[in-house]
Amino acid sequence: MHLLRRPYSLACCAAPTLVLGTAALAQAPTQRQGPLEEIVVTATLLERTLDKTPASVSVVTEDDIQLARQQLALDESLSRVPGIFMQNRYNFAQDLR
Repeated sequence: MHLLRRPYSLACCAAPTLVLGTAALAQAPTQRQGPLEEIVVTATLLERTLDKTPASVSVVTEDDIQLARQQLALDESLSRVPGIFMQNRYNFAQDLR
C-alpha cells in the first residue's frame, strides 16, 4: 500500500508544477514606452579635504587609469572602486560576480 501512495503523491506534486510553470511563459513581455527620464546630478561647490567629507570618496585620476593596465573601456577601470558596478553590454565574457 505504501508503494502505491508514492507514485500518486508524486503525480499530485508534479501536476501543479507543470501547469503553473507554463503560465509564466505565456505572459507577454513588457515594453518600454517613451524616452528615459533625464537625471540631473548636482554637488556642493565647497572644496573639502577627504577627511572632512561626510561621504565615501574614491579618486581615480587619468594617470591611475592609464598606468594601471591597458583598458578597453571605462567599466574595466572603475571595477576597482568600491560600490561601483558597471557592466559592458557588448562583452559578455567579463563577469567577476
